[in-house]
Amino acid sequence: MLGERGVPVFRIDRAWFPQRLTLEAELLDGRWTGCLATAQRRVELDDIHSVWHRWRSTFGLSPQLSQQDRQHAEREARTGFDGVIGALDARHVNHPHRVAALPKPMELVLAARCGLDVPATVISNSSRQVRAFVNGSHPVVRKLFSCHVFDADGRSQVGHTRLITNDDLTDLDHVALTAHQVQLYVDKLMDVRVVVVGDRIFPVAIHPLSEAARIDFRTDYRALRHDVIELPDPVEHGIRRFMAEGGLLMASMDFSVDRDGHYYFLESNPAGGQYGWLEAKTGVRITEAVADLLAQDWRGSS
Repeated sequence: MLGERGVPVFRIDRAWFPQRLTLEAELLDGRWTGCLATAQRRVELDDIHSVWHRWRSTFGLSPQLSQQDRQHAEREARTGFDGVIGALDARHVNHPHRVAALPKPMELVLAARCGLDVPATVISNSSRQVRAFVNGSHPVVRKLFSCHVFDADGRSQVGHTRLITNDDLTDLDHVALTAHQVQLYVDKLMDVRVVVVGDRIFPVAIHPLSEAARIDFRTDYRALRHDVIELPDPVEHGIRRFMAEGGLLMASMDFSVDRDGHYYFLESNPAGGQYGWLEAKTGVRITEAVADLLAQDWRGSS
């Protein structure tokens, strides 16, 4: 869509640096000038007006490096390459510094501060606290901070949300090994994914048609029904406050709506989140909104 607007696009994968992507940057008059180049294409840093930070792959460092040298090269690449890109006088969607400042626990605090309701949540490595929280009168779910887990063969899998059962409580020694997040389960009527692009808000209701989808809709995509909806005014106001105070230009927010129609904020993905299937199911024009945001003149705006 950017091409249709006459906007040239230069796509790169962070994993290309440093073996397949060259950075040449020089500090002149208080800004970085130079270029990014692959074997096929080149872009001048001065010509970059918008940067969409979609997903941040790990750097593609040489396999010949020792572990110690690899760690050093990773730190240098992160500071040098990411630092130059982040310092470009451009519209960043979203700036990595903004994303880094909003880990999941901070998201929940910010959401509550902006007037959005958040389910009761515990983050702990104390089996005593986790057991006490789970033994309350309401069902509780375990939620991972990361999107993926690894199986015994080292393969990446989606880390789904699941209900904590009595069997889980028989042995909680593993809780001491790291931080765990447990949260009050919302007996929901539906989920709502809200994709925010600049000033535009796209709320889509996701109705679970199976018990598995009711706990985590990602476990059963075939048992979902989608509808474009309007948000209650207080929820939309809270979302706009969240975006403004978080310094974000794009985010995908997840809410659970209980049987009384009450919205509970679950999380936000400030890297943009997944939204392609929402377009396919409902026709919402999110990609067009992203293209508009990246193409418009950002100077003088946030």
